[in-house]
Amino acid sequence: SAEKWNACCDNRNPFMRWEFLMNLEKTQCVGPSTGWDHWYGLVYQNTELVATWPMYLKSHSYGEYVFDSQWAHFSHQLGHAYFPKLVVSIPFTPATCSRIGLADGIALSDVIEHIKHQLLETADTLNASSIHILYLTDNEKDSFENVQFSVRKGFQYYWRNEGYATFDEFLAKLTVNRRKSIRKERKHLNQSSLVIERIEGDAITDHHMDFLWQCYQDTTSRKWGEAYLTEAWFQSIHHHLSSHMVLFLAKDESYYTAGSLNFSAGDQLYGRYWGALNDIKYLHFECCYYQLIDHAIHHHYQRIDAGVQGEHKFIRGFQPTPTYSCHWIKQPVLRDVVNQFIALETKEIDRLIQEYKKVTPFKDKNK
Repeated sequence: SAEKWNACCDNRNPFMRWEFLMNLEKTQCVGPSTGWDHWYGLVYQNTELVATWPMYLKSHSYGEYVFDSQWAHFSHQLGHAYFPKLVVSIPFTPATCSRIGLADGIALSDVIEHIKHQLLETADTLNASSIHILYLTDNEKDSFENVQFSVRKGFQYYWRNEGYATFDEFLAKLTVNRRKSIRKERKHLNQSSLVIERIEGDAITDHHMDFLWQCYQDTTSRKWGEAYLTEAWFQSIHHHLSSHMVLFLAKDESYYTAGSLNFSAGDQLYGRYWGALNDIKYLHFECCYYQLIDHAIHHHYQRIDAGVQGEHKFIRGFQPTPTYSCHWIKQPVLRDVVNQFIALETKEIDRLIQEYKKVTPFKDKNK
């Protein structure tokens, strides 16, 4: 039931909620025909549900944002099928947050062996070549590493709230050039006819979501991407999770022209989808970064996770931060090669993060 499942949810994670996962099913974003065949893991202590996780039997690697096409290619060279594979993930959601739901009073260390056993048993039953747990927390990463899963490192750009009282206080921490640049971008839009509306909770209507569906279609078509979410998803998600949603929509006179869809929970703010029906300079930065920063400061959110990619985030105050996934591969030769790959990749990720620190947009604290 929704009540029992949600009782195991981290209050900082809107994507593990029963409503979010069930809505993906009901709107046919996931299911056998999509290559995301949905399964769910449960651990009981006597009759009490103590741990939960969503998992999907995958026939492809799309919509995961942890890229393993080279692994699949090498597996086929070895003469072994890479698909299906078992993925513990929130579909289409490259956001670091808990992937294992835990009841109050239960530590992951209490149940990790049970979870591992069930994952291996499920993979064997479904003839999956491997198990992949994506965008998990540091604690989850450590726990799965302790039970012999391989840890793969990546990074994304997160904004952190250092106790700022205002947006200007945040800007004051940046170098002069970066501060001037951001003010120039915001001034350009302030002098236009555009108005940015913040819409959240019960104020979100079907009309707003229909517009965001148009934006989503435009974004995926221009990037030659695949529209993983359906129109039905956009038409229904706010009926289930409006209390966790905030929209920033740009209006020009009487019509909307661009906007972003974001989620929040606990002290976390997650930027998810953006689109624009007209190409307006700097508007992406306003709807996806500056409005979110303003909102985070006002509501005391501690972190903004604005999604994958985008060095343009870095120069606007988002800092490169490690992300993790954990992997178990059945075939020994492929497993050894993947572990070598991960070791080399980790060194490169660490080098890149160190390079970013040398060119930070923040002022030197020692000056």
